[in-house]
Amino acid sequence: FTSNGALTNTNTPIRSQITGDVGTNSAAAVTGYVNVNGVIRPIFPAPTDPVASQADIDLNSAITQINTQPSTGSLASPLGAPGPGQTLTAGVYDVAGLTTISDNLFLDGQNNPNAVFIFRISGQLVSTNSAKVRMIPFSQACNFFWRVNGSALNLAPQTFMSLNLIHFSGAIDLTSNDPLQ
Repeated sequence: FTSNGALTNTNTPIRSQITGDVGTNSAAAVTGYVNVNGVIRPIFPAPTDPVASQADIDLNSAITQINTQPSTGSLASPLGAPGPGQTLTAGVYDVAGLTTISDNLFLDGQNNPNAVFIFRISGQLVSTNSAKVRMIPFSQACNFFWRVNGSALNLAPQTFMSLNLIHFSGAIDLTSNDPLQ
């Protein structure tokens, strides 16, 4: 869900696979999403969808909650360092400026199914081709939050992520074959 910007899925014929709802409350378009295991919820030109209207209220509440959490530490871009990858444990991570996800980023809940991961990205979020954010067993995707404050989120082809994406200030562009949960 984005509060201000378009949602675009490009590069036919292979589209991204989204598990869950997508939506926007801006007058921007939602285009190219054909593989959504959920509902596409634009609420403009008139807020006729009560679920999308509530999503806008919930978005602002979630942003407030995320922004007030104490930080575990700062990370440098790129996330998911080359080679065997990068492993992080549960926490609240701040990343300044343009942030790239490359290679493999492992999120290890240390056998706690309630472990929460919060990433506060202060700029754009992009990925390299085939970047993967992977859960180590017992971690749950419903506990992964990515708050992106940049002008855009752009995921390269074949990026895989499990997440709750909270993007407040710009467009979301998914390219071909991005499986998101």
